[in-house]
Amino acid sequence: MSEWPLFFQSISFGVVIALIIVGMIGTIIPAIPGTLIVWASVLLYALGDGFTELGWGAFALITLIALVTGTADFWLPLLGAKSTGASRKAMILGPVGALIGAIIGTLIVIGTLPGALIGYALGLFLGQYWETP
Repeated sequence: MSEWPLFFQSISFGVVIALIIVGMIGTIIPAIPGTLIVWASVLLYALGDGFTELGWGAFALITLIALVTGTADFWLPLLGAKSTGASRKAMILGPVGALIGAIIGTLIVIGTLPGALIGYALGLFLGQYWETP
């Protein structure tokens, strides 16, 4: 940001800090995509600065951390299910059932979240039932 006048540097830095704070709040409140907002604000800062203050290596590390934390909702339940002895079919059919349940739940007006929860539970049950002899 060194080629910008000091006023615009201060304003842009303030906007980036505000976005990071909103992103941090978003990590607590489920409706706000906190990780994505923090990553986008770091990208905005790095692009505005020409990657002089924040190098490519640091940005790559921040991107890796954002990917791991942003996708943890998908792979952590699978690790938990595996550690408690769930079958491979149950671990596959649970998320598939959640996706199908979310779509059907939206279409028949019970809601996306209830449909996903019912579909996930049904997928786990069917996967475990079909695996058990």
